[in-house]
Amino acid sequence: MMRITEAKQRSAMAMLVFNKLKSQGVVASLIANMPKDMEYINVDPEFIADHLYMADFHTGLDYYTPWWPWSDAYAMVKSGNYSRMYLSTRKLDRNIDSLCGSIAHEWGHCLEFWWKKHMNFGHEFNHGDNIRKDNTFQYQLGAKVKAYVKANRTELLRDIGYIK
Repeated sequence: MMRITEAKQRSAMAMLVFNKLKSQGVVASLIANMPKDMEYINVDPEFIADHLYMADFHTGLDYYTPWWPWSDAYAMVKSGNYSRMYLSTRKLDRNIDSLCGSIAHEWGHCLEFWWKKHMNFGHEFNHGDNIRKDNTFQYQLGAKVKAYVKANRTELLRDIGYIK
């Protein structure tokens, strides 16, 4: 089992990778290519991607320990708060691809919170009641970012200075 300090360092690297993907337009491109028939969405993903440059907010990374030791949750955000996401300390022992996917998923929630406050309160892009969650914005974004990082891991880690 990985020590919590090492796991937190890996998650910080994952946040650097995700921020790099945002700044290079990769996240916007992944959003633009999402299916239009996702559940719980009433705005075109291409519209979100086209206006992503307006989403001028920063989201910090923090940690929490679920009170229930068997919780399946990898991460969370507090409803309405787009400035902070939390990774579960019980689920940090994962590879960078998986951590980036979780960060992207939670950032997707933060984006919706920001969007509702600053762009259009009537736009929905979340995962509703969690019944059909795999075909929702946050799960699609997390899966796409995870796959992108997995396919480009060495280059991305080199770009953030982790490997030579």
